Amino acid sequence: MRPIPASSRRGVTLVEVLVALVLLAVAVVAVAGLALLSARALEGGGRVSQATALASGVLEETESLSFDGLYRALGAADTSTTAQADSLTDPWASRFQPRIASLLHDGHAVITLTPLSASGPAAFGSCTAIRVRVAVEWREALRLRRAELQTVRF
Repeated sequence: MRPIPASSRRGVTLVEVLVALVLLAVAVVAVAGLALLSARALEGGGRVSQATALASGVLEETESLSFDGLYRALGAADTSTTAQADSLTDPWASRFQPRIASLLHDGHAVITLTPLSASGPAAFGSCTAIRVRVAVEWREALRLRRAELQTVRF
């Protein structure tokens, strides 16, 4: 039997295999990093959706109150020019806190009422409309996040 010349032998050297493995490892690490970033973005988007749904629920609850019952629920008088309630401290707004806390880390809602009038600044007793603003705030990776909704009650 005749020996096969070295120039016609087929195959892959050990160095070529190692280079291919290193390139494959780099590609796998890059794809894994992108997957991790995507997962974090999805999770953050889910929290924004939850916060928006919570704010919407608070707005719906304010719709069940009468016009003057709305600002009185937050402790404002007819002569007040603004009212604000935090779900962590206000007796009326605290009803929303258990649900918020169960979904969002360090979460709470701030409800702000502003009386509106065609003639300019007004007090609640003489206004023709009330702006209701609900902001749900929470901490995410040491950053303060916020989802805010508002409506005007006539």
